[in-house]
Amino acid sequence: MSWRNQIRTCPTGPHGWLEGTVGSGETGIELSGNLLVGGRDRAGGDLPTRSTVVWSGGLGSSAFDAHPGTWLPRGWKALMEASQDAPAGTLVRPHAAHVISDGLACRRFLEQPEAAHLGLAFSPASMLTEAMLSDRQDHLTRLFEMVAAEASLILLEDLAQGRPCVAGRGSLNGGQIARLLDLHAPVDVRVVVAADADEAALRWLQ
Repeated sequence: MSWRNQIRTCPTGPHGWLEGTVGSGETGIELSGNLLVGGRDRAGGDLPTRSTVVWSGGLGSSAFDAHPGTWLPRGWKALMEASQDAPAGTLVRPHAAHVISDGLACRRFLEQPEAAHLGLAFSPASMLTEAMLSDRQDHLTRLFEMVAAEASLILLEDLAQGRPCVAGRGSLNGGQIARLLDLHAPVDVRVVVAADADEAALRWLQ
């Protein structure tokens, strides 16, 4: 078994990040929602009751607005309270503007007893800020070293001028990401790629 055999593709949503449903039944993946009401995209509605992938969220007025309070104790407190109410098996994905914003925050989240029933959807592109892109290879390497082994799911988007896009249309090196997956990710981890087809995702990851 290899992560290459676990690749699935999914379209992107209005913000450019992976969003929608991949597969069906118990093995299906639904990417929607946000744990924190302050950061919830209200168009997405309430959290679904089955296992799904949600953003950790922040204290901004909309889904991806940065707010300084997000990274203060009250941001973590809000996330832990929301985590306790999330259905078991929910996977939480990070974002640079959210409470879970970097590798250290991912590890801290996984150590919290309030989140013991949840997992992590590692989403490296969403953790890169525009200021990091000049050293993106180093930042990606550190993120994979810190987080990939603990991930229940890996979500891969590309970035063009700091904005998310489908694989191969941005500046991230798919070949480097494939090598990092080989080095650090669980061998059987599921991988969802923002691409039009599985073949396009695999070409990017060569």
